Amino acid sequence: MLHFDFMQGSVLSRDDLAAASPSSGVSLSPPFILCLSISSTGIIAAGTADGRLYIGTGGEKSSETSGGGQKRRRKWKGLKVDDRLVAEVAQGPVVALAFTAPRELLAVTLLGKITQYQICGSAAAGTLKLESQWTGESKDNYKVNSVACSGKSFVIGGFQNDGKGIIEVWSC
Repeated sequence: MLHFDFMQGSVLSRDDLAAASPSSGVSLSPPFILCLSISSTGIIAAGTADGRLYIGTGGEKSSETSGGGQKRRRKWKGLKVDDRLVAEVAQGPVVALAFTAPRELLAVTLLGKITQYQICGSAAAGTLKLESQWTGESKDNYKVNSVACSGKSFVIGGFQNDGKGIIEVWSC
């Protein structure tokens, strides 16, 4: 992944996501990033074709305010290698992600497995981890390709067996 500043025309940071070691000796999917989401506090999440979830907390803004009440600008460090977690969360591609809260993430696989994760702990303390809150299955999507959240609802878009487009509306 690259953090690129278009105004300066330069790469500010990068993080290479190496291929996972194949469990059966053959890797069918490379670690291509298929989806990306950034929380309101600056946490980055990326889903890969090989079923992994990348969480970068280096750019997370703290909820504490500084003493003078004046905002201080700082460079976003969401791709900092020391502040990341890479977890295998699915057997197939993770194709859609959406933050539902600053540390809550909805992940959807190509075949319609839906999981809500809580991002817990901190990388600095060595306690950064993902906790599954609930899991569900898309009922009518044969292949999922997107998710969108709004309030207490989310919508999953994809295709049915016959190739027709479909959306499912879920309420939390």
